[in-house]
Amino acid sequence: MDTWGNPLQKVRDDARRARPQIALAAFKQYRDEDRFTDLTIVCHGHEFKCHKVIVCAQSSFFATACTNGFQGRAYVVRDDASHGLDFDNPRYLPRIHIHLFELGDKYHTPELCQVAASCFGSTLHCTSPQQLLSCVQLIYEHECNITQVLQGEIISKIISRSADIVRDEE
Repeated sequence: MDTWGNPLQKVRDDARRARPQIALAAFKQYRDEDRFTDLTIVCHGHEFKCHKVIVCAQSSFFATACTNGFQGRAYVVRDDASHGLDFDNPRYLPRIHIHLFELGDKYHTPELCQVAASCFGSTLHCTSPQQLLSCVQLIYEHECNITQVLQGEIISKIISRSADIVRDEE
């Protein structure tokens, strides 16, 4: 039966589609009001109040930590790799995306890895040849999945910009 011909079915369908947005809005409100948060992630002195169920659904690292003996309410993220990055400077964007990919890999958050890889590829067009080559070094220095995922992006960009790179070297 055509759902447009049945107004009650249309209302049901609209309500079913709205449920995820309503739930996300409620989770955000609860987090913003510090209600029902049961985990705090601390990174560089900044505290991020979280809901374990949401964090653990996105990260097998945190799911394992929270399931296997993690007793506290706070988890301190040790992240030395971001020192020296100016997160407000657009020229650091490729490096920032490499760093975010590394964090996603470290904390078993595949969605963060996917977004970081996509953003990395899209920011390479605005980098100088020197920045592009320094990204190659960064990618191949890491011991996580960065080289496997991002090497195609960087190599194709180097090939497409090889004339610029050679011209800058002369």
